[in-house]
Amino acid sequence: MNIKASIAGLFVLIAFSLSSCFQEYDEGYELVGRVATISVFTLNPTSAPAGANGTATVRYFSEHELVTAYRLIQSVGGQRTEVVNVPVQNHNVEDSYQETLNFTVPNVAAGTTVTYIMQVETANGLVRERTANLTVTQ
Repeated sequence: MNIKASIAGLFVLIAFSLSSCFQEYDEGYELVGRVATISVFTLNPTSAPAGANGTATVRYFSEHELVTAYRLIQSVGGQRTEVVNVPVQNHNVEDSYQETLNFTVPNVAAGTTVTYIMQVETANGLVRERTANLTVTQ
């Protein structure tokens, strides 16, 4: 038996034995498509009286799917209200984008937490969202 055949046989044996060492497992989620990434979402201020003006800053990108829109939603007690919805044209998958949106703190009681939700939607209809809270003061 020649030495090359012996070495090749040894490699085949090692490959088969190593393949049995790895177990497949369910990661608990299913990949459904490409979504955008929201790398930054901040509110300024994070506490303010009802009727005050504020800004929400978002930085997002999508490397594989075109972004078609982004929107800011406010939620008080589970009731969602769209603040602004911006359609996106000419999205470039090689760039990231930063936007600043204006909002007015809703007329709710002091101590109420208002959740702001930033959503970025891609052409395949998938939405990525991030949240930030603002506390209403007197």
